[in-house]
Parts: sequence; C-alpha cells; structure tokens
Amino acid sequence: MICVSKWSIGAVISMIGVSQQVYAISCEEVTEYASTFIEHHLTHEKLTPELMELTLQNYIEGWDPSKTYFLKSDVEGLIQKYNQTLTDSILTSDCTSIKDVAQIFMKRLNETYVIIKKWINSEHDFSIRETLMLDADYRDFPATQKERQEIWRKRIKYQHLQLLNSSGESTEKPRSRLLKRYELMIKDYNKYNLSDVYVHFLKALGSALDPHSKYLSEDELEEFRISFALSLEGIGVSISSVDGIVRINQILPGGAAFKQGELQAGDKILAVAQGENEFVDVIDEKISQVVKQIRGKRGTMVRLIILRKKSGQNLKKEIRIIREKINLTDAQVQHHHYRFRDPLKAKDYRVGVVVVPSFYSDRIGSRGRSDAKRSVTKDVESATQSLKKQGIDALVIDLRNNGGGGLDEAVSMSGLFMPNGAVVQTKDQDIEVQKSRDFKEIYDGPMVVLVDLLSASASEIFTAAMVDHNRALVVGGEHTFGKGTVQKHYVLGVGKGALNVTTSKFYSPAGQSTQKKGVASHIAFPSLYKELEIGERFRENALAWDQIPATKLFNLNRTNQNIITTLTQLSQIRRSQDPQFLGLKKDILRARENKVDGTPVSLRYRADLKDTSSEAEDKAETQNESPQESKTPALSHDSYLRETLFIAADYTSLLSNQSAAGYYQIFPTAHDSQDLCSSPLSLGLLIGC
Repeated sequence: MICVSKWSIGAVISMIGVSQQVYAISCEEVTEYASTFIEHHLTHEKLTPELMELTLQNYIEGWDPSKTYFLKSDVEGLIQKYNQTLTDSILTSDCTSIKDVAQIFMKRLNETYVIIKKWINSEHDFSIRETLMLDADYRDFPATQKERQEIWRKRIKYQHLQLLNSSGESTEKPRSRLLKRYELMIKDYNKYNLSDVYVHFLKALGSALDPHSKYLSEDELEEFRISFALSLEGIGVSISSVDGIVRINQILPGGAAFKQGELQAGDKILAVAQGENEFVDVIDEKISQVVKQIRGKRGTMVRLIILRKKSGQNLKKEIRIIREKINLTDAQVQHHHYRFRDPLKAKDYRVGVVVVPSFYSDRIGSRGRSDAKRSVTKDVESATQSLKKQGIDALVIDLRNNGGGGLDEAVSMSGLFMPNGAVVQTKDQDIEVQKSRDFKEIYDGPMVVLVDLLSASASEIFTAAMVDHNRALVVGGEHTFGKGTVQKHYVLGVGKGALNVTTSKFYSPAGQSTQKKGVASHIAFPSLYKELEIGERFRENALAWDQIPATKLFNLNRTNQNIITTLTQLSQIRRSQDPQFLGLKKDILRARENKVDGTPVSLRYRADLKDTSSEAEDKAETQNESPQESKTPALSHDSYLRETLFIAADYTSLLSNQSAAGYYQIFPTAHDSQDLCSSPLSLGLLIGC
C-alpha cells in the first residue's frame, strides 16, 4: 500500500530532511525513470546539459504557464543556479533543485493570491479603452512586483468582464464566482505533496525529449487504457466540473444509468456513497477523485445525492445504481449507407462510409493481456461486410479527427483492403518491415480515404500504405497531421503510473517519413485548419523529417494522374457552385485578414456581446432528452463528406472506363430531406423533395 503525505507542498518542502513520509514517487525513482526515458528514446542517448537546460525551462514554465506568478528574477536566478548542475543532481538522486523551484512557486502563489483577492473586490472601469495580452508567448515574466500587480489587475478585470457578459447581471455575481474559483485553485495546490512535485518534473523531462514522450500519472494511465479499450466499469455517464460542482453532461446509451432511468443530464452530484456506506461530500473535490468514486466493479452499487433544477425549484434526490460494464460506443467504428443517382444515365450509386474515430484495441495499455476482444480491425471488418451485403459501389473510410492509436491495428486494418504487402517500415537502430500478419482482404472495390489535418499517427500509416500501393484515392485536407513517431508504453510499479517513450519512427512502404509533412491528399479541399498552427511541424522539439529506402511495392492500379486530374476538375466545378464551400472560402479569407499573432483583448464592456450559453444551459437542466440511436449523418451539414461521396461515384465510373456524371441527385434520409430540399446545393433536382 502506498501512503501519500497529508502535508501540503509548502509544508513538506519546508520540512525536507525532517519528514519521513513515504510518497508515491521518490527522488530515487525520479533518477530511475529519467534513466528509463533515455535508455529507450530514439534520439537522446544521455542526459546532456542541453537537454537538462530545456527540461529546467519546461519545469519552471510548467508551474506558471501564464507567466503571472514567478518574477523574472526568480526564473533567471533558478536557471543560473541549476542550469549547469541539474544533470549531475538527477543522476545522483539529489532533488534539491526540483523542490526549490516548487517552493519559490508556492511562495509567489501565496503572494499573488492576496493580489487576486484585492482586485476581485475592487471596482473596475469597463468603459475605458484598455487591452490585455493573454498569450504568454508574446510577453515575459513580470520584472517587478508592481508589474505583476498590473498584470493581475487586468487579468481579473478580463475574467470579471467575461462573466459579466455571460450573466448580464450586477457585478456581485461575477465577483463571488471569481472568489470561489481562486479559492478552489489554492485548495488544490495545498493538497500537493512531493510526489506531485516530482511528477511535474518528469512531465517536463518528457516534453523536452519530444512532443510525445511523457510521464503518465496513475489516473492518466487509467484514462489511457479506457480510451483504447472503449469500455469501463461504472454507471455510464459523462461529467464535468464547474465552480466545484460536478454536473452530468450525458447519459451514455446502454449504460447502467440509462437502464436505471432516474439520473438525468443536468443533474448536479453533491455526494457519493459506496453501497450502504456513508455519503462523502464531493463539492469542490477534484473531478478525477469524483470519477474514481463513481466508477467501480460491475455488480456493486453506488449511491448519489443529486440536485435537480425543475420548474425553477432545486430538488434533492438519492439515486441508487448498480454498476456494470459500459461500452463507449461514441468512440468506436460506425458505418452508414448513402444512395444517389446519375440523372443522365438514370443510374443509382450506393456508397458505404466507415467512420474510424481511433485505432483502438483492448490490448493497448493493458498489463499483460495478449488477445484483443475488441479492436478497430474487427469492427471495421464487421462494418465493411455489412455494407457489402447492401450492394455498395464504393467505400469511404472516414479518418477525420482520428488521432491514431495502436500501430498493430493500423497494420492489421490495412490488410482488410489490400494483398499481403508491406504496410509500414519502422526504424530505431534497424529497419523493420511490417506486413499484415493475418492476410484477410475482404474488399477490393473502389475506395476513398477521407482525412483532415487532425488525422495522425496510425491514421497516417494506413493512408500512406493505401497511397504507396496505389490502392485508394485520398481526399480531404491538403495533408495529414505529420506524426511519424512510434511510442512504447512502459508501465511502472503499482501506483507509479507509466512512461510513454518515443522509440522509433515509421515510414511508408515507399520509404517516406510522415514526420512533420504528413500524407498529402490526391484531391485537397479548402480548410480553416490550414490557417491555424495545427500539426506536428508546429510542436516544440518535434523530430526531423527523413527518408529510408523503399521496400517492395505492389502497384494495384487504382489511381493514376489522368483519373486524379479528372476527379479534381469535377470536384472543383461542384465546389465552385456549392454555397457551403463558397461560404468556407470567405471564412478562410477573413481568417487570413484577421490573423495577427499576439493580438491583445479588449477590456471594455459591451452589452451586445452577451453570451447566451448560460441560458441554454439552464434550459438543458430542465429537460431530459432521451438519447437518440445512431442515425446516418445529414449530408446537408457535412460538405466534406457530401463532396467525398460524389468523388467516390465519379471514381467508380472512371475505374470502369465510363464517363463521370459530375452532378448527382441525392435520395435524402428522413432527417436530411428538409435541409436538402430547402437549400439548393447545385446538385441538380433533388429526388424525394
């Protein structure tokens, strides 16, 4: 059993050498874990002065990312004092420097809390022209106490203004909410112990190595496992915390709370009890701790005291729920079917869409399990077989917003759509070519892969394999995210968390790294993402792009330059007449014109800027909409998917040596027909309207 000190961080640090408490992570383990990082990392071979200088900088800024607590002299003094000695200190398990940074931060935090309360209780003039630079990248730490006072005056004024805009009421309500917010912040910091301090340092070291090497706390490790396994044991709710109160956001379909039927979206959780034990107050508790109390083994009971707003009255109620296994269906593969017509040939096209939100598997992040009961490959196979039975002419694999997952899953899923060729090459000291181990090609028809700038990692492995073997057409964003590195998961001792370490880079079968550059689309759509600093190339300490020799490639002859050129021209014609794409073009131009790095925000109050989100939230609290079953997404609201379907139909015709129609008539779904029929989409007459 691990005992965590009851002392706050300030108390513990002031008693170094006196307290004999046992912490979840010790100083000696900081040395051990730092060595593990270096032992397995792809490019870093030792704790160099340069690496530790960056680690120290990350560590300091990790405590104060807004640059509003430390003084500039604090930062300069810490860097001067420990920059040259940090490497030796870590190697010899001397954590004085780590604790010193935390101690100075706590001192400044307590000083600043006095300043914060002063400005919260002060009157602010919202009529004068005044601005605040929120982005810390465009300013330094305050040089003097006076400068820090001024920064906090403006920050509190800005936060007060935001709450004033959202409530439209007197200044007293925002003032009380701000006081509560900072009281909670101080309360959280006072719960810190030395183990938390060491965790901060390990996270700083991980980010100094590269953007994807990181230390995961035990809570983060559990979330990591859940995100890949897509299941957990609990009651099946999504929650959030606002001003110290935990609120039910969503009741997950099929979960224990859904079946029990009493809990509603909008309910506020005041207390939690295990079985028939006493209730524990969870107001002002960290949301991670509340989650732990609600989750538990299937078959056990959890009791909740909730507060519900109904007809303007607050009702308190006890709800009893028996926990069971919940499948996170929103994060798993879904499939849909669309039908439309070439009006000239009177020919119908059926296109299936398989939405792949991540490359999940219940093997990833587990302790020793070897066989996946749930995996993205199994779910994609099932979805594709179902669509084939409906007689589809083409298949779209939708990888938008897919941030990746398991490399093995990307390899095995690729094997569903191509012969047993190379899927990816990985390189650490040696180069390894990975093929789909279970040759199981289930679909060899026309296929389009839809991506965007958020398609990353395993998504890029799959997409690059389809491109290099000439298996599929890729459309969507100009290119994908550009994460071309592989991380291995090292679970530490019980209660210690885990390390994710970048151990290798992956390359396409043609030998091209996706690192920073991503995978380019054959047909690119305009995108607002391109105007933002999104992608691996914008991340600090990202590894460099390179290439290696190509492995054996199969030319499956599903694309060529003539087909790509024709499809691009037809798509451009459609998009030039599509109101949604024309609107997107205007939004992009407006974003470019307004893009000014480090733009300060105004501190003037304008009544016409009132935010109605709080009103909508109050309405939501008085209603309990039943969860809806998964429906086919409306094409009227997804111009990217709509255009991709038309490209798929054109593509099918061209592969059959027939002319492409260019324009199609949609058979609207029941929930789509009103939107499609009320707004011309330059797609010809719409059938069913």
